[in-house]
Order: sequence, then C-alpha cells, then structure tokens
Amino acid sequence: MTHDCKGGLTYGDNCGKRCADRHCLNNSTCEANTGLCVGGCQPGWKDLDCSNECNDRYGAECSLDCNTRHCKNNNSPCHSRTGECVGGCKPGWMNATCTQQCAQGHYGDGCSNQCKDRQCYTNGTCDFQTGRCFGGCQAGWEGQSCTSECTDGKYGMNCNAICGECANELCDRVTGNCTDGCSDGFEGHLCKEVSPQKASDSTTVVSSAVMGVLSIIVIIQFVVIIRYILIVRKVRASSGPSVSFSNKPITRTTTTTSSVYEVVDDETNVRSPPAERVANTQNGQTNGTQHDYVNSSHQAERSGENGNHYDRLDVDVIGAGSPYSKIEV
Repeated sequence: MTHDCKGGLTYGDNCGKRCADRHCLNNSTCEANTGLCVGGCQPGWKDLDCSNECNDRYGAECSLDCNTRHCKNNNSPCHSRTGECVGGCKPGWMNATCTQQCAQGHYGDGCSNQCKDRQCYTNGTCDFQTGRCFGGCQAGWEGQSCTSECTDGKYGMNCNAICGECANELCDRVTGNCTDGCSDGFEGHLCKEVSPQKASDSTTVVSSAVMGVLSIIVIIQFVVIIRYILIVRKVRASSGPSVSFSNKPITRTTTTTSSVYEVVDDETNVRSPPAERVANTQNGQTNGTQHDYVNSSHQAERSGENGNHYDRLDVDVIGAGSPYSKIEV
C-alpha cells in the first residue's frame, strides 16, 4: 500500500526509500511513488531511481561495454562510472578506457612513438600498434620497423640485394656501388660485370675441361674395342681350328690318269693315220720296225669298207720326257 511521503524525503512502498540515496544526474525532484530521477542517472547507474550500479558495463545509463576496452591487463576491473583500465592500455590505444586508436603517424605504447622516425617506404605511415611500415622499408634499411641498417654485403630496398665483387667486399647500403672499386676480373659500378679477360680465361678453362673429358671417352672406347677383339679371338681359339688367309697364289695340282697305249704291228693291218705314227727312240735307238700307237681306252670303229679308223691319242706321247719320237712315213 502506497502512502504519500512527506517533504520529498522518501519514496516507494511505505516511504521506505530515501530520495538522497538516488544517483540522479542533477538535483531532480523525488517522485513519491517511484523516486524517478528527472533527467536521468549519473554514469554507472541505472533504473528509474538510479539506485542500481552498472554490471559489466559503464558510463551514462550503462551504455558502454567493458569488453570493448583494450586494457593491457585483460583482467583489469571495469569501473562502472569511468570504465578506466587499471595498468594502462595495449600498444596503439589511448585514454582512460583504452578505446581510442592512436592518431595517424603515431604508434606503440601510449601512442608515444612516431612513424616518421622509421625508414618506411610509404613516407612515414605505419601500423598504429606495431609500427610496421606499410610497403616495406626504404633502400638501405630492414626489419619490421625499418630501423636497422642493412648488414654487410647487402643493399637496396629491404636489403634484398647482394653486393657485387667489391674490392673490400662492402658496398653502399643504399645504391650498392663499390666505393673502393672492384676485385680483379670484374667491372661496372656494381662490380657484377665480368671483365673480357676473365671471361676469356673462363672460356679457356671450360674448353680444356671439355677436351679432357672427350679424350677420356676416346681412350675408354679404344680399350673396349681392344678388349672385344681379344675376347673374340679367345672364343674362336677355344671352339676349333681357325682359318687363315694368305695372299700367295694358289697352285693347282692336276693328276691325270695316263692312258695305256698298245703297239700294233704291220701284220695286223691296223694303222693309224700317217701323221700320228711314232717310233720308239728309247735309249737313243730307233727300232726298225714301225709301230702305230693308239689309245687303248677307245674302241675302234670299223667302217663298211673294212677300213680301220682310230681316235686320236688323248695325250701327247711325243712331248718332253716321252720315249717316242715322231717319224715321217
């Protein structure tokens, strides 16, 4: 049951709540039944009478979320009125609640560092949290923050290039020029061009190496051929007699079976033609009896006139070494 509270000092059921305990934004009147704060509550407080504190939220009417802050300590308490991060903010964030990003050109803890102090390729712009240069570093610098000079032997953007054949092995970290000149055999401002003399020497060395390899190949092939010939000869010798060839003229020997001749006396009435009659002159003597010699291996043919006709001798019986000589009849 609600009663009219006196003097605006209390409100609510049985006037049990004090108007002074409210957290009204201004000196609001105190409505007897609800205690309504006309004009709203102070930051960190809520409800009609602004008597309940914010939970996991903060600010006016508890409109801000404590989880959106970037406190360095993730367990930092969240004050219901201010939302302040106890222990400060993470890099790249600022103000009490750590909800504001660093202004452009600044980065790091408390946004106290400036990107222009780095050698960024993009004219002093960098990541607001880490300071990493967008687009890499200017020539002669390296690292995520582009604050380290190129190490010896390197040059150019992000120090990705390698120095040439410099006389002192060092080059300008920005341009790569060899300040003390080139080593022997190289030329150009970067000392990366081979001089003509060195190139000629290199060609000679390569040619010599190629010739050496070819010579070894020829020798190996020769040894293989010789070995093959020896193996073939050995196999032929073990398998049977070999056949050899000679350039000497071939001498043919012909054995002729001598014909057997018989002497025919005048009394037999068998005569050979006069041109083939011979006389025995063996031992230098001439036999007075004339004989006809015929080849006994041939059979005589007899004509119808009873004339005797004989084949001519098969061999020359009056030639060299013959015991017979030709006589005229």
